[in-house]
Amino acid sequence: MKIGIIGATGRSGSLILEETIRNSHDVVAIIRDAKKLRRNDIPFIEVDALNLTAKVLQDFNVIIHAFGSWGKNVHLHKEVMEHLLKIINDTTRLLVVGGAGALFVNKKKQIKLKDTSDYPSHLLPVANAGNDVLTILKSSDYNLWTYVSPVEHFIFEGDRTGNYVTGTDELPVLNYGTSEISYADFAIAILDEAKNRNYIGKHISVYSLEKYTI
Repeated sequence: MKIGIIGATGRSGSLILEETIRNSHDVVAIIRDAKKLRRNDIPFIEVDALNLTAKVLQDFNVIIHAFGSWGKNVHLHKEVMEHLLKIINDTTRLLVVGGAGALFVNKKKQIKLKDTSDYPSHLLPVANAGNDVLTILKSSDYNLWTYVSPVEHFIFEGDRTGNYVTGTDELPVLNYGTSEISYADFAIAILDEAKNRNYIGKHISVYSLEKYTI
């Protein structure tokens, strides 16, 4: 399985890259700045995401989209996804690292986490951008996408346990009062879905049943 990771030097992308290597997949880092790549044994394509072409993507079985942009450039989330859907081959899987803000908080699916009164205001722009990406995917003619949301607490320092649960597009609240997933376990979940293809065309969440020891 040949995998391309867009944003392979970011927090999510870098751990997904390491997990891909650990599983001996053929992987290429698709990055804007090669100087940020921490390994020198990985093939890479240095290109701005908006300059990606169909030719660059045509040989990949799976594209993992871990693109991130904040502040004044948060609008790029939407623009990059619109561009990607114009050039991706209709036989190539697309797994998107999404956001928790896009998860529903009630069974009637009327309210999303980002729209709750206590959602941090400084995170709202990127949460709205992530939700825009999901809307674009749902309305597109491309069908092989999966949008994967971490849950409320996305923990960079959390251990790689290999124990995770795949949930729906509703925010889970566990017996410890909230929900967590480590970046490392999230990376495992992404690679498992790339291999197993269980949730094509769906928005899913990934969480741990136990709290992490930090």
